[in-house]
Amino acid sequence: MTGRAIRAPFWRNSGAIILRLVLLYSATLVNLTLYPGARSAVLKTNAVETAAKALMGTQAQQSAALALLQNLSLSRAAHERVISSGFLQQLPEITHPSQPPSTRLRALATVEHLASVGENMGALLHMRAINLAIRELAIKPGDTDCQKRALGILLNMSYAAPSEDFLTANETLDAIGSFQ
Repeated sequence: MTGRAIRAPFWRNSGAIILRLVLLYSATLVNLTLYPGARSAVLKTNAVETAAKALMGTQAQQSAALALLQNLSLSRAAHERVISSGFLQQLPEITHPSQPPSTRLRALATVEHLASVGENMGALLHMRAINLAIRELAIKPGDTDCQKRALGILLNMSYAAPSEDFLTANETLDAIGSFQ
């Protein structure tokens, strides 16, 4: 040995590295997480928690963070961390109709992924994800892609939790019926 210090792999370092990657190389990191193997490596870091914090940043930071959360939420292994990261608590603001459709779309896609697993229903129902989907369907004229994701949330929730009362609520049925 020459006495050089051996550095720990990047995923063992603090969130500062991930935050820097998200901010400086967001497109590369986000695209990388489209691949399951790379997604698994990124999940070994605190990328989920760092992305959730970046949601309170600038529009560019928020956009990169949402894209990262959307891709990471494709992995069921990330769901618990996404839910506990504070992402759900920020949904009402992130999906507000005043937000750009691209922002709402990424947030809704992430919720749609989370809604595909029955174990997530408690958290989603507690944070009123159903109301966010209904609100998205009620926007006139609405963004078709966002509305499709909202319908996807309702569909996934109905499959994952078929006995929940929200399925037959008049508000839910009216929202679905109003989609064109």
